[in-house]
Amino acid sequence: MIETLIRQLATGSRVEKTAELEVALHELGIGFRAQNQHIELVAPLELLDETTLRAGISEPARKLITQLDVEWQIGSTNTELMARKKDAHFNGSICVAEQQTAGKGRRGRSWISPFASNIYVSFGWRIPRQNMAEALSLYIGMNLVDCLREAGLEDVGMKWPNDIIVGQGKLAGILIELELAASSAYIVAGIGVNLSKEPVLREGPGQLVSAVADQLSLGRNALCSLIIDRMVMSMNEVSSHHIAERIAEWPKYDRYSGKEVVVHRGDEQIVGINGGIDERGNLLLDLGTEIRSFGSGEVSLRKTESNL
Repeated sequence: MIETLIRQLATGSRVEKTAELEVALHELGIGFRAQNQHIELVAPLELLDETTLRAGISEPARKLITQLDVEWQIGSTNTELMARKKDAHFNGSICVAEQQTAGKGRRGRSWISPFASNIYVSFGWRIPRQNMAEALSLYIGMNLVDCLREAGLEDVGMKWPNDIIVGQGKLAGILIELELAASSAYIVAGIGVNLSKEPVLREGPGQLVSAVADQLSLGRNALCSLIIDRMVMSMNEVSSHHIAERIAEWPKYDRYSGKEVVVHRGDEQIVGINGGIDERGNLLLDLGTEIRSFGSGEVSLRKTESNL
């Protein structure tokens, strides 16, 4: 009932004022005004729509999609898809949500995922285990950067291993979850993209952020369709050979190439020059006296103050 009323409000309609609806709008962070026993929104609200999303996806990509679910509110799109890994339609399945209440980031962090503001989407794929490759988050991220560049976004690149950066602010993040079976690899690739400037998607307070709306006037359905189209085609091409070819192009995407960076590893902080990546996608850090490599599951990367 409440969802139906909010959908009516999103079309620009006024609906009858109720205490339950007011509470729900406050909890979701949706601005509204109440006048003469009616409620209306104070700003336009674009909700995701499956029909609209499908219409914006190319025919080759649509043929690869086995299931496309648009959820009103969900714990985590990644968790939802991974729970379906044994389903017949897992390969090519997509879960999109208006809001995540338990969104996940790397290394156990949580994602702040405000309602109907940004893009939260996950992709489920099953591939032969022998085709499983390392550096999958880099592969997905590079293809996402290509998608955003083609949409018209400028000054966009990556921060190893899974952050999409515009300027100095984080625009998007990627979380890859993997489960291995005897002959198959079950992959869930989750993507969160800041569309609006406020509120923004982030892994925690104090993080510099950017948003698509800083540069482009692009609706949520339009942006989500573009991302789905590119990611479905990318996931369908996953193989060790294909990923290796793409990873060789990493210098075109690396925003911190050749710069002094600090690697945080638990309580340890290691400062050095970003020397790119090796063939497995590990970060290479030039310490002056030696080159050290770091795996994506161990470290995070931040610019030092001298680079700001």
